[in-house]
Amino acid sequence: MLFLLKIIKKEEIIVTFLRNAISLHTLPDHASVNSRKILESVRSRCISESTPIPSIYDEEITKLRDAPWDAQTLETAQKLPTFESKRSALYRTRQKLYPGIPNTRPRIQVEGKCRQTPSREPFLQADDGDINKLLIFTTAENLRQLCIADTVYCDGTFFTAPPMFDSIFTIHAFVGTAMFLIINKIILMFYV
Repeated sequence: MLFLLKIIKKEEIIVTFLRNAISLHTLPDHASVNSRKILESVRSRCISESTPIPSIYDEEITKLRDAPWDAQTLETAQKLPTFESKRSALYRTRQKLYPGIPNTRPRIQVEGKCRQTPSREPFLQADDGDINKLLIFTTAENLRQLCIADTVYCDGTFFTAPPMFDSIFTIHAFVGTAMFLIINKIILMFYV
């Protein structure tokens, strides 16, 4: 029996494989390309913004809904996965930006964006101690409001404290004749 062997370069094998692969598969349709672009926009915003991930997803879907509605838009909307099916992947994408959760109090290092408000004001006012860690998050304006407050409300909770802390202690201020909205206004948090 006689065998004929032909020496083929590696590059020729790759080119032949690619030609066959392209001929077997059709190019992706317009709706698939658009849905991938929308998902890529969601992923890139998850990396670059601190906006909650469900809000980012909803905003990108709203852009599609607000676009001129035709058969292609409908097909793109049908190709988009639900938020629930992409939730884990999107949160993993964002989690890569932040350091892992420390397992002891002395290892806690509040760095970068976590030290500032979204408007880039200093937010971490105190980071004291190792074993008995004390973190105080507030803004200079909140401290001024606290100083002129007529009434101060304090609360502590054990249920929502991070695992290595015993409690979260909050201080809320009532200034003048009106109670200010607490969220993002007047709140000091002490992790003890």
